[in-house]
Amino acid sequence: MVETQAARRRPRRHGSSRRGGHGNGGLEMDTPARQKIVQSYTRGAREQPDQDAFEGVVGSQLRRIPNPKGYQATEESQIPKPTFPSTLASYVLVFEMDDEWRAILEHVRINGEEPPKGGEDYPVSYARMNMQPLVDKLRSADMIVRESISSDQQSMICLISISEKRQKQVAEVMGEELMRLRLKKKDDYGNPIKNGGGWAGFKQQLAHLYEKSSEGSLFSSAQQCAMMEFMLNDVDERAMGPQLLQKEACEPGETPLSQLVNDLRIKTYFCLHHKKKREWLASNWVSNSLGKQPIEDVREYYGEEVALFFVFNGYLMTMLWVPAAVGLLVGLLELIAEVEDGTVDNPFIPLYAIYISMWAVQFVSGWKRIELAYQMEWGTVDLEPPEDDRTAFVQSNKTYKRHNDVSKKEEFFPDPIWRSVFIVASCVAVTLFCCLNVATSITCEVLKSVFHRALGGEWWTLVKIVGALLQAGAILLYR
Repeated sequence: MVETQAARRRPRRHGSSRRGGHGNGGLEMDTPARQKIVQSYTRGAREQPDQDAFEGVVGSQLRRIPNPKGYQATEESQIPKPTFPSTLASYVLVFEMDDEWRAILEHVRINGEEPPKGGEDYPVSYARMNMQPLVDKLRSADMIVRESISSDQQSMICLISISEKRQKQVAEVMGEELMRLRLKKKDDYGNPIKNGGGWAGFKQQLAHLYEKSSEGSLFSSAQQCAMMEFMLNDVDERAMGPQLLQKEACEPGETPLSQLVNDLRIKTYFCLHHKKKREWLASNWVSNSLGKQPIEDVREYYGEEVALFFVFNGYLMTMLWVPAAVGLLVGLLELIAEVEDGTVDNPFIPLYAIYISMWAVQFVSGWKRIELAYQMEWGTVDLEPPEDDRTAFVQSNKTYKRHNDVSKKEEFFPDPIWRSVFIVASCVAVTLFCCLNVATSITCEVLKSVFHRALGGEWWTLVKIVGALLQAGAILLYR
């Protein structure tokens, strides 16, 4: 009786069996072969069901019934191996390992467990004791920490990530100056326009209005790394970072991360590349020298400053084609004049110099228009990048701190006396090197004239080459 009720309930999960033409391909519930198949499912039988019954009753509708071979699968194949989400970026902290730590790891590799603590043979690893409190603080701040050993067994690498929920919290704390996202934009027909919206600071309640990055996540890998560095350096207490080191324990001009490096508690720290995005840039940007630069992807991965540099680089390479072609033509005319007339005087050289001056003016004005266009597109017209004081300047004994009437903040200022001394010394050094450069150039010209008179006209080409090499060496020496 129990099996009959279970058999009646089972087909209804795949469709209604009381209507012959619907549900399970028109199968009747009271078919003996059908009941045999269903009973094998309800009893949880591990053996493979009767294939003849499947072929005779179900036929072409076999695909509508759950895969019967799944009952033969092992537990390992039913539970996939956990994989780390590719949308989460990683920030790396590297710790130094000592011999005791490596001995513990070797014991775990051989015996499957650590040696008993408290015993006489238990190795005490001070490097591990230094790392563990920092890792505990990272995990207590709701940060994902993965530990890995370097290939040379010399360092312990901690990969730090934050979940999407944590990203939204930190992004809202960072504000519009440090974290901006592009808003979604649609055309008149409701189709999304890629990279067409404006920029705004992040708000959690408006998360559905922001455009996702090209990496498939709301925040790009570069933005995620900026969030983690914001938390690790404890810039704002509202972000609820791990507080690896108290700010009072940091030297002037040092962040908690840089202070940990100075204290030899960590070896180094850096952001990890996003593998898929990096490979895409390598194939579509680095290897594609003749194609158009994917500036928007470069901006998303490296930031506005780096992207603007490559915009300028591309504009410069494009604009140099014209003066290069004109200069090549002038050089050919000079060679022709030397062969025919035996002189290097070329009337087109002054005209070329005038053309280059006009080209430079046009080049600068064109770049200003392009720079302003990209600043308007990226929303960075009114944003000024934060500039921190140099660590050497802050820690110098010739620096003092006072109130700035303009910014209304306490800022570092150089000592007026030493500042005047440095300015005078710099002016003297620059003037001296300018005089040496001019003297070297005059000496080269005088030597060329003397050698030309002494050796005659047939050695004039060699004299010019030697003089040019001397001038080039002087420029490299005084630069």
